[in-house]
Amino acid sequence: MYLLPTLCFIFVILLQILACVSAEVRILTTEEKQLLLDEHNKARSEVVPKASNMKYMTWDATLAGEAVALARVCVNQHSNLQSKKYPRTGENLFASMNMKIDASWLKTAMRMFVEEKKDYNYEEDSCSLVCGHYTQVVWASSVKVGCGASICDSIDIFDQTWDNGQLLFCRYAPPGNYFRKKPYEAGEPCFDCELEETCRNNTCATAEDLKAVIEDDVEVVLKDEEKPGYDGRPDGKGRADGDEAADGDEAADGDEVADGDEGADGDEGVDGDEGADGDGGSAQSVLIQMSLLVANVLFAYLLM
Repeated sequence: MYLLPTLCFIFVILLQILACVSAEVRILTTEEKQLLLDEHNKARSEVVPKASNMKYMTWDATLAGEAVALARVCVNQHSNLQSKKYPRTGENLFASMNMKIDASWLKTAMRMFVEEKKDYNYEEDSCSLVCGHYTQVVWASSVKVGCGASICDSIDIFDQTWDNGQLLFCRYAPPGNYFRKKPYEAGEPCFDCELEETCRNNTCATAEDLKAVIEDDVEVVLKDEEKPGYDGRPDGKGRADGDEAADGDEAADGDEVADGDEGADGDEGVDGDEGADGDGGSAQSVLIQMSLLVANVLFAYLLM
């Protein structure tokens, strides 16, 4: 007699839980954050031609918290989020399918950003293809970075939806990719460092920079209108428009030196091995199976 209401209750709860796991924040470890930071500074130290004013980059917990909040929306589009700490920010995004978020995945994301180096002509300050991710990474005055990642049941990528996706969001301050401005000054490495700065792997670093530690992310809760792809709908999540993918500050022009994405998904989107599990897909699969099991029991009970 009491079995039917109990099963119905369990079924509803399972469906509610299932709806909540469409985006699972993958908290980056301190080691993974350090990896991302090191890859940024490595790229900055290896620019061609060499830079006379390249600043050493450090991790920022506020930018990281904002990036985490943006990544969990699962829309591969630049945001208009006003940072709680900085007047302006830049952004880089990377999306993939059927891959596991780990050190290898983070290196792949950074490789995709930095490989755009071959498409950037410093002398002409122009791109033969998309190169805005790279120019943001090596923008001399962008001294702070923070990144966040999420595992998504689906990711909105302009006119497509990717199932079992992974999304990396990186935020930078101050932003880069100003129109008609080169990312750095060419010259002898560290020639233009300030008096209080020392030369660290071809970058200018203060003593404070070199002592900086990676702190826990600052927790950030987004309003609907701050979410990427917001179109006024109550869920705060709309389809990402290719043209709306401008950087979160108007400095980015999406022309020659593109905003750190220029409407492209942060990859060109990498499709991983179909056999690779997307890290959080298994949890959702279990819930689906449990829901189907309860539904079958309900159906059998009703036929009795």
